[in-house]
Formats: sequence, C-alpha cells, structure tokens
Amino acid sequence: IHNFSELVSKGTEKLPHLRNRVERMMQAIQLRKAINYNIPASKILEALTAANCHEPYCYERIELLGDAYLKWAVSTRLYLKFSDFPEGELTITRGKIISNSALHYLALEKGLETYVRINPFVPGREPTDLQELSSKVLANVVEALIGAYYVHHGDKGARHVVEWLGIETGFSDAELQIARAGSVVSPEVLNSIDFEGLENTLGYSFGSRNLLAQALTHSSSRQASMVPIYERLEFIGDAVLDHLLTRHIYFSYKDLHPGRLTDLRCAALNSESFARAMVKHKLHAHILHESNDFHSQIKTYAKHALNMEENAIYSYGFGAVKAPKVLGDVFQSLVGALYIDSGLNLDQVWKVFEPLLQPLVTPEAVPIHPVRELYELCDKHMKKLEWDYSLSGDLFLARALVGNKVLGRGTNVQKKMAKKLAAINAIAKLDKSASPLTPSQEEKTSGEFSRQALHELCSQRGWPCPDYNTHSETGPAHAKMFTCTASVRIEQGEKQECIGQPRPTINKAKDSAARMLMETLQKS
Repeated sequence: IHNFSELVSKGTEKLPHLRNRVERMMQAIQLRKAINYNIPASKILEALTAANCHEPYCYERIELLGDAYLKWAVSTRLYLKFSDFPEGELTITRGKIISNSALHYLALEKGLETYVRINPFVPGREPTDLQELSSKVLANVVEALIGAYYVHHGDKGARHVVEWLGIETGFSDAELQIARAGSVVSPEVLNSIDFEGLENTLGYSFGSRNLLAQALTHSSSRQASMVPIYERLEFIGDAVLDHLLTRHIYFSYKDLHPGRLTDLRCAALNSESFARAMVKHKLHAHILHESNDFHSQIKTYAKHALNMEENAIYSYGFGAVKAPKVLGDVFQSLVGALYIDSGLNLDQVWKVFEPLLQPLVTPEAVPIHPVRELYELCDKHMKKLEWDYSLSGDLFLARALVGNKVLGRGTNVQKKMAKKLAAINAIAKLDKSASPLTPSQEEKTSGEFSRQALHELCSQRGWPCPDYNTHSETGPAHAKMFTCTASVRIEQGEKQECIGQPRPTINKAKDSAARMLMETLQKS
C-alpha cells in the first residue's frame, strides 16, 4: 500500500507537466494554423522554446538557419529592385528590414509573444515570459520559425513564412534580366581581363562578361571610372555564401551543439577562408587595382597562405596573420556575379565555389573562438568580462578586463583582430597561472548548484518546484545589477527562502539564489 501511494503521488506530480506539454503543443498547432502551411507541430514548438527552459529542444540551431535564409532572401530582392543603390545604402536598407528591432515589431504584429517560452515550467505559478521577453529573443524566434519551415519545405516553405510576417522578397523577371546584363563596360576594360583563364579556373562560362569585369574592379583601379566597382556584387555574394555555408553546416552536423555550430559558421564565413581560396587558385591575379599597398599586402599574404597550404595548416581566421580585406571582398563579388549571371541558381553557385573552398570547416578542425572561450571562462566563474579599446597611430590596442584587472592585451591594425589577440593572450595567461578568475566558494559550486539541480532536488524530495522573484534592481541603466530570491515549500508547508548575490542579469541572479538555497537545503 505504501508503494502504491508513492506511485500515485509521483504520478500526480507529473500531471501538471504533462498538461503543460499538451497545452504547448496545442499552441504550436494554433500558430501553424495561423501561418497556414503545414509542418510538424513539434518543429514549431522547437522554434518557440528558449534554451533556458531546459527542454530537450530549443530554437538556437534553427535560428541560425533562418537568420542566413532571411538575409539572403531580402538581399536578393534589394539588389534587383534598387539597381542604383550603392553597397552602403543596400546594407542600411537591409538592416532596417531584418534588424532585431524590425523583427521584434513584426513578431508583436503577429502576436508571437504569447507563444514563446523562455523560462522553465513551474506548476502552480503563472508564466513570467511575457514580462521578460527582449527584442532579441523575439527576433530569434522569428528567424527560428523561418528556419523550421526551411528544414521541412526548403525555399518555398521559408519564403511563405517570410511573406506571412510581412517581409517582401519578390521581384520581377524584367528586374532580374536587367541585372544579368550588367552595366555596360568599355572594350578597353574588357580587353584587360583574362576571361578565358578565369573562367577555366572557375569551370563556368559567364553569359555577361560585364558582370565579371565589375566583380574584379577595385576603386583604386584606373578602370573604376569606366565600370562600376565590385561592392554591390560583394553585398549579394556575401549573403549567398552565408546562406549556402550555413545550410551546409546545419545539415552536415545535425547533432552539433548550437555554440559549436556558431563557431563553424563564423569560421566558414571568415574572410581569411575566402582570401586563401583566392590565393590558392590564383584568382587574386585577376583583380583590377592600382594600389602599391594592396600589391605588397597581397604578395606577403600569398606567400604566407601558400606556405600554410603546403603544410596543411588551416586556421579558418583564428590565426594571427590577417588577410588583406580586398581578397575576401573580391571572392564574395565573384560569387555574387555568378549568382546573378546564372539567374539566381544556388546549386550552380555551390557547384563552382564549394571545391574552391576546400577543405571546408569541420568540428574537429575548428577551435572555439578565443573571444567566446574567454566569455565562457568568465561566465563559469561569475565574472563580468569587459573590453577597453584605444588607438595608437594606426594600431588598435584591445584589453580584456575583469573589474580593474587586465587579463590580456592585443594590438593590431584591425579592431576585431586586436580583440581576438587580447582574448588569446588572456586565455594563455589563465592556463599558466592559478588564474585571476579564482572563484569564491559560491562560484566553485556553480556547475553543481544550478537552477536545474535545484529543480531536480525538489522533484526527488516530492516538493513543489522552487519559486523565483526579483528582490532588487540597482545601478545605472548601462550597468544594472539584479538580486533575486529563491524559495520552496517543504514539509508541513514550511517555506525556505534565500537571497542571492547581485548579478548583471536576472537569470544569473536566479542562479545565485538557487545555489544559496541548495546549500541551505543540503545542510538541513
């Protein structure tokens, strides 16, 4: 009888969770009906669920896929519709359409905020997701929905969701044909280009050599006054590569953690990967420019890249040597030119450029990006990582800081590279020392005493799930600190409650309170 009562008790405890699962699935079905395009409701539920909910699924993987698709679809329309827009204006216009704030507005227009869950389910407690939703979360959900439909129905399904959201992707056939013809290029420019050699390398014959001439022309070239430079084609080529490479990585590594998927995507889309392809296949020799600096930089980099190639060393942008920006830009413009010339044929683009980019990134080959690794180290020890930049002549100095303590320094002509070098420097120091991040006793237990562990403890002991509340909020807008309480009702209705330490985010404040409560409960 005792065992029977215990079984009934455990079964009763699970009923609220089961009911919540059913309700969430019904919400997904309701949203699918509103979108009016069929995919499994479980995939929509995935797109609506944040990682913090501790479910077996979350939107982080498919959000990357949707993000790249949306960028490509909108970029294609803008390139074709606004043939007189320079690259800078195209980029600004695209940003206004697909920025987090723009997608947040569209999500609210469709009422998506009522479907999203960002916190774990707690029986008997009203969800607080609506109060805590940020514009970035809703933008991520929009991109995840697009990604979910792309997984099941490809371009047709994803485009349906994009149009349902109110984002235009259409263009006319006349606009495409005008783009395919390209701007008129003088015979002098056309005669200066080795089209046959270039097309043999690519394995593709262009219908419009005007496009190819444009893709190769830098602003420093004397031909620049006679032909549009490559920047517009670079704009569309960048979006095409993002879509194709993200798609490749997503479907090639179906069980890869979202963080590692992001690492691979960054490595695949790194300008150094494109620059090395240019040098490896001697495409850089076709660039039209009149800059002695470019010539020297490209020559130096080509020697370095070919040496790395001979030794089968592929840094995927994580190395200390930075490729001249023009190499990556022209690679993207060549992609853009072929994309337009082929009538927007993505399969043709992939067929030509996938071999040139070999070896493509793999999880085994790509390390964690040093900046992300440093952030994770600091998060693990509950330390706030900050960055400080200064300019000395042509060089950026980046410093990685925790409080007033300098963890690492990096110097480079490019700000991003200086930041990366500072992160590498900081990680190397931390590996060699006892670590400036030596954690407090509370922080040492951060892995063990989490909200998830507290939920599991309550479940094991047959207690209701813990309750979290914001106790206080202090500091200026740019550096707010939050303090939360965690409480749970135990035997005879007795309530145990603890206040955590101030933390820079509500979730971290909840973690701190959960750790405090775990320590108290384990001592009692």
